[in-house]
Amino acid sequence: MHFLATLPLCMLFSTAIAQQLQFDASFPGNTGASGTVFCAGAQPDDRVIFAGDFTTYAGQPARSVVRILPNGQRDTTFQMGTGAAGRVNSMRLLPTGGLFLAGLFETYNGNASKNIVRLLANGQRDTSFSVGAGLNNEVLGMEALSDGSVLVGGFFSQFRGLPVTQPLKILPNGQRDTTFNPGGTGSLGLIEVIREQADGKILIAGTITQYNGQAVGRGVIRLLPNGQRDTTFNTGTGLASGLIRAMELQQDGKILVAGSFSSFNGTPVQRVIRLHPNGQLDTTFLITTPFNSTIVSIVVRKNGNIVAFGNYSQIIGQLPHAIAEFSPNGIMLTQAGPCIEMNSTVQAAAELSDSSLVVGGGFTTAGGSSRPRVGRLINVSGIAPGPPVVSASQTLVCPGTTIQMFAIGTLPSAHQWVWYAGACGQQVVGTGDSLALLPTQTTTYFVRAEGACSAAGVCNSITIVVGATLPPVPTQANLPMVQAYCSLSLTPPTALSSCGQLIVASTNDPTTYSTTGSYQVQWTYTDAFGNSSSQSQQVQIDTVDVRVNHNYFDFEALNTAASAYQWLACSNGMQPIQGATARTFYSGGPGVFAVAITQGGCTDTSACYAILSNAVGSAVWEGLQLYPNPAKTNVIVRFDEALVLQLRDLQGRLLASFETSGGTAQIDLPELAPGMYTWEIQYKGHRLQRRQVVY
Repeated sequence: MHFLATLPLCMLFSTAIAQQLQFDASFPGNTGASGTVFCAGAQPDDRVIFAGDFTTYAGQPARSVVRILPNGQRDTTFQMGTGAAGRVNSMRLLPTGGLFLAGLFETYNGNASKNIVRLLANGQRDTSFSVGAGLNNEVLGMEALSDGSVLVGGFFSQFRGLPVTQPLKILPNGQRDTTFNPGGTGSLGLIEVIREQADGKILIAGTITQYNGQAVGRGVIRLLPNGQRDTTFNTGTGLASGLIRAMELQQDGKILVAGSFSSFNGTPVQRVIRLHPNGQLDTTFLITTPFNSTIVSIVVRKNGNIVAFGNYSQIIGQLPHAIAEFSPNGIMLTQAGPCIEMNSTVQAAAELSDSSLVVGGGFTTAGGSSRPRVGRLINVSGIAPGPPVVSASQTLVCPGTTIQMFAIGTLPSAHQWVWYAGACGQQVVGTGDSLALLPTQTTTYFVRAEGACSAAGVCNSITIVVGATLPPVPTQANLPMVQAYCSLSLTPPTALSSCGQLIVASTNDPTTYSTTGSYQVQWTYTDAFGNSSSQSQQVQIDTVDVRVNHNYFDFEALNTAASAYQWLACSNGMQPIQGATARTFYSGGPGVFAVAITQGGCTDTSACYAILSNAVGSAVWEGLQLYPNPAKTNVIVRFDEALVLQLRDLQGRLLASFETSGGTAQIDLPELAPGMYTWEIQYKGHRLQRRQVVY
């Protein structure tokens, strides 16, 4: 068996745009697969399925198939159990999230499924796809068809214990599709790779020389959906020697074919060609520089660029180290340097949404580092890496604050992030994916990837503002109205700057008021960096209410909210009357009186009120009798009209009050200490005082 003929082909590609390539040192670290990876497929969420001939991944059991997360770590939700008991040569992902595996194995997770199996999205065997005794020998090429069936080719000659030809079409339930090429002898020669076109026609390639007993151009033919040969696809004599190992369709329907051949239909070629949809050689495809060995697999990107992987060590005169990228027309886009060099072949690759390529193969070192059979390619040598995403723990800091800055992005192998101040590339302030700094003034920092294997990357920047840029925040959300009597001096309120400094307010309005009225004061807070905010405050200046009700000897201040009252003798130089500190005052006789009222720390004095006499004409009181005097427990009062009698002590304090309806009445005295007291008698607005002795 020819060595190259036994090597499997597994090639899936996703849609992303990238240019030149370089190994990512962070993926997946220094652990990987224990054996060769032949297949790689990227799911829509960037989880990647590797398959091949290995028993562990990252040191944990993983027999020939494993799913990994975008960071290269194993996805433990993929439940393949003991996996495939043998080698997986080919894998195709399904729209359902499931997949087909084919190769050289007896069982999957301990269940018989010889050489082909269909998995559910969670990695478990899909029992609705039952192949019975399976295929009697190894599968090399496979394609999942749009109708849900699968087409396989390889070394087998039987399926489910019965003879079959190649390629073999298996229905979605695991039965042979007997309507596919019925009665034909199929392909003579190995089928290494199978691809379905958008129109349902099928390309098969390898070392094919005959189909259904008819000679064909060596290498690649096209079949109709029923398995019959499509005679409109004519490659002439095809390959002179060698075989086809890789085949992919470009967006325009043209066909890329690669392998170990050096001529096609009599025309010298260099192991990779492009065919027109009719099978003719596309002479506008410009790869003319010879590879010195086989191309094993290719990837077609969404932008049409082509990445060729192989076991070649160079393109003659150049040094791509088994990886090269070309434009859609075959122009080489990169000359890979030593930072991408590996010690063995990349067998398969899958492109992720960020335009990186996850690769698998037989290599154990790449880019100068241990890389056990899996890796991720990012930027090729000679092309500057793109700018990182830059962030900081804070972008607005107060003086004396330490900040942490971060750079995240595609960092090629042997590269590091380099930070600058002033301008990109000007003043180095540090290196690494994070950097702690204590800025003393507002500064813009720049960061880019730098390394020996490529030009300096594109800078990104971040500005750290030192100092407060937010307005001060008042310590009181709302200033209360300030109310005072007579006069007031305001105390300025305060605020805090965003750096925690206490700021005392200023104002262009007066801060002292002595005139009754309502005022509004506008306060302004300004921090050391010129940021300001403002608040308004209401001020109310009131006068003390000194109005007095006067009813003969009785005086009453109408202000009920005052804190102090002092009655004054106006005729005695406004001297305070001793003991007269209540809101009401009884003069007990003629005189001129006023009251000083204190409220809110302010004192004001009422007008003076004069009492000129303590008696009225005797004719008013004719017939009034009040006896006995002295008395002990009661007195008798006689008068024709109703009276009001108030008994007071000599200080004017009211002790008792009585009313009569006219005629004779007995008044019982309260318990009194022996002494002198005063009766105040009121009749129709007239007042009369008489002394009363109690024994």
